[in-house]
Amino acid sequence: MRTALFPLSFRWLAALTGILALVCAVVSWWLIPTWANPELRVVLPFLREQLILPAVVLGVAAAILFNPHNKSCASFGPATSLSAWQRCRPALVTLWVSAVVGPLLGWSYPLIRGAMAGFRLVDLVPLLALLAALLALASLAALFANLLPRIWTVVLTPVLCALVIVAPVALDNLLLSDSGFSVFSLAFMRGFRLISFPTDAVLSVEVLRLLYFLLLAVCATIATTHANMFSLTARRPSLLRAAAFLVPPVAVFAASAAVSPVLVGPYTGPTTCDVAGNHKVCLPSAQAHMLPGLTAHVATFVEQLPPGWVPDDETVAFSPGNSTYFSLPDPSDVASQQEWEEIYFASLAQGALPLHDPTNDACLSNSFTGDVANALLLRSGVPVAPVHALNETTGESITIVPRADDSPALAFLTGLSNEEFHGWLTANREALATCTLSEEAFE
Repeated sequence: MRTALFPLSFRWLAALTGILALVCAVVSWWLIPTWANPELRVVLPFLREQLILPAVVLGVAAAILFNPHNKSCASFGPATSLSAWQRCRPALVTLWVSAVVGPLLGWSYPLIRGAMAGFRLVDLVPLLALLAALLALASLAALFANLLPRIWTVVLTPVLCALVIVAPVALDNLLLSDSGFSVFSLAFMRGFRLISFPTDAVLSVEVLRLLYFLLLAVCATIATTHANMFSLTARRPSLLRAAAFLVPPVAVFAASAAVSPVLVGPYTGPTTCDVAGNHKVCLPSAQAHMLPGLTAHVATFVEQLPPGWVPDDETVAFSPGNSTYFSLPDPSDVASQQEWEEIYFASLAQGALPLHDPTNDACLSNSFTGDVANALLLRSGVPVAPVHALNETTGESITIVPRADDSPALAFLTGLSNEEFHGWLTANREALATCTLSEEAFE
C-alpha cells in the first residue's frame, strides 16, 4: 500500500477516510428513522440518496491531491518523470479507498441495524452497486481535477461532482416527465427513495447498476490518465483520448433511458398478521412490533361504523401498487409510530365518509363533515393528528388537537352509544355524501 500511495502519505488516506466517515455518519443518523426497524432493503435506498455530500468531499480532495502547488501533487510533483498511471495512482488509490471505507464506517450503524432487522443475500447486490457508485464518483472527481483550469479546480471539481448526481434527477423530472422514458435506472440518485417498506428492489436492475458503475469507474480512471497527460503537455490528442473513454458509459446511460426498466417490485418477504374484527392486519415481520397497537386501533375504529359500511375481509397492509381503503402509509418519513398512526387514521376517517365529490364547494365549506370524521377518531380512541390553525387575535400559528367539546356537533356525536351512532350514520348517509349536513342533524 505504501508503494501504491507514494509520494502521498497515509495521513492523506486517514484524513479523507475520517472526514467521509463523519459526514456519512451525521447525515445517516439525522435522516434515517429507526423506530420502524427498517430492514437492509429499506436502509440502502436512504443511503443512495445521501451521495451528494460524499461527492463534494471527494471533489475537494481530488482538487487538492492534483493541485500543482501541493508538493506531493500527482501532476507536477517529484513524480513527473513517471508514466501518467504511475503519477495518478497514489491519488486515485487514496480516493478509491477513502470513498469505500469512509462511507462504510459512517454508515455502519444503519447497515448493521438493517441487516439485523432483515438480511438476505440478494441485498448484497444493491450494497455493492452503492459502493461501485462511490468508486465511480472518486474516479470522476480525479478526472475533473485534471481537466479543469488550475485556478478554479478547488471550486469547480466538487460542483461538477455534485452536478453528475443531481443532473439526471433534473433531466428526468424536467425533460422526461410523462414521456415514458427515464434515466433513473442508472442514476446515482433518484431524488426519492422509491424502494420502501411496501416495495423491494428488482435484482436485474441492481446488477445492471453494479456493472454500469464499475464500467464508469474504469473508463473515468483511464480518461484521468490521459487528462493528466493533457494537464502536463496541453496536447489536444490526450484530451480527445480522455473524452473517447467516456463515450461507452455515456452511451450505456443514454440507452437506459430508452429501455426504462421497472425499478421496483412488491415486497414478497415474510409477514406477520393479526386479526381485527373482520379484517387481517399484516406487516413485514421486521415491523411485527408495530402490530399490537395498530391492530387494537383498527378494531376499535371499525367498530364505530355500521355493518357493511366499509368492505369486509380486506387486509390492512402496505400496498406496493394502487392503494386500497385499508392501505397503510409508508413509515419511512415519519418520526414515530404515533405520528404514523395519526396520518393513517386521519386518512381512514376521511375515506370512511361516502363523499360523492370531496373537492366541491359544499364539501369544502361544510364544517359538519369534518366533525363527523373527528367524531370517528375520538370515539375510536386512536391517535388523532393535531390541526394547525391561525390565531385570529394574535395572528400566530397554533396547534390544536381535536376534542369532543370543540363544537356542539362533535359533542353530540361523541356522546352517542355505538348503536345510536350506527343509526345516525345510516340515517344521514345521503346528507354526508352530498355534504349537506345541517344543525338539525345533530339535535
